[in-house]
Amino acid sequence: MRVLVAEADDEVVGYAFVVLDNLPFWEPRYIPQLVDLEVREECRGRGYGAALVLAVESLVRAENGQALFLAVDPDHNPRALALYGRLGYLPLATDPVDELWAFTDSVGVAHQGVDHVIYLRKMV
Repeated sequence: MRVLVAEADDEVVGYAFVVLDNLPFWEPRYIPQLVDLEVREECRGRGYGAALVLAVESLVRAENGQALFLAVDPDHNPRALALYGRLGYLPLATDPVDELWAFTDSVGVAHQGVDHVIYLRKMV
């Protein structure tokens, strides 16, 4: 797993988490996968999200990857879905799927839930 950070004026304005290989505690459906992209609300619309995604794509290419996958909730995050579409990501299916997840945090508290997502892919 790698974390990429976007900075502006010596402040962190966003980050991207990418899983490049299976992890001992979690195996995403598709690998490599961008599993989290966040840009501070007041910094959105300035290109930081696109720059982070492009940096992740470069990282995947450097690791000899051929494609990058990601999942997005089309109902609750249409802005992200539009960004990924502009960057050339294509859906693997037309209908969202319910993706179950669960983990135990560093203090031993269990968390679980369901994400309603569409998986996207771009050849890099």
